[in-house]
Amino acid sequence: MVRLLCLSVAAATLLITRDRQKETALGASLARDVRSRNPVIEDPMVQAYIEGLGRRLAAKMPDVELAWTFHVIRNDWGGRAREPVALPGGFLFVPAPLLGGSEGELARVLAHAMAHVAERHGLVRVERGPGTASSAVPLIYRGGSPFGLRGWRPEEEAEADRIASRITIGVEPDPGFPAVQSRVRELTRPGTMQPPRAPSLRRPGER
Repeated sequence: MVRLLCLSVAAATLLITRDRQKETALGASLARDVRSRNPVIEDPMVQAYIEGLGRRLAAKMPDVELAWTFHVIRNDWGGRAREPVALPGGFLFVPAPLLGGSEGELARVLAHAMAHVAERHGLVRVERGPGTASSAVPLIYRGGSPFGLRGWRPEEEAEADRIASRITIGVEPDPGFPAVQSRVRELTRPGTMQPPRAPSLRRPGER
């Protein structure tokens, strides 16, 4: 009985590990597309700030082992993106306009986006028929985004709100935030932004 239980736990752990690997691979592919079409702000002050805020929030999110990455992108797809782009595997892209408001609101929307990733919202397992090995079952991303994919389901939004409310409690403001805001305004002033191009989000191998 004990041996059977250990084998079951080992099998479940392996399946979870494989799923996380698939998520990371899928997210990395989508993230490359986002970066290739939407300029990332390559500024040490801005990058250090968004990484610091993201790490503080991630530390309050239990039982989630993800190599989170955070970037600020210059544009917001013509005004349609009012929340971070959250991709499987922990790839987060924050539109620069979100840094123009209060730090508390920025923390809330970033935590909300991270909760979607942590809870694996937007991932759909596509079965290919009876007898298909679980390791071969592909994962498709249909999560909320500003570039044409179907949005989050109401229950996913509600769950992300609950998690965001919990992990943002007690998050101390960063005294350097006003300087970061000033730097972002300087880097995104009219004439410095590239025309937005929406990612294709095609899966690897598709044409």
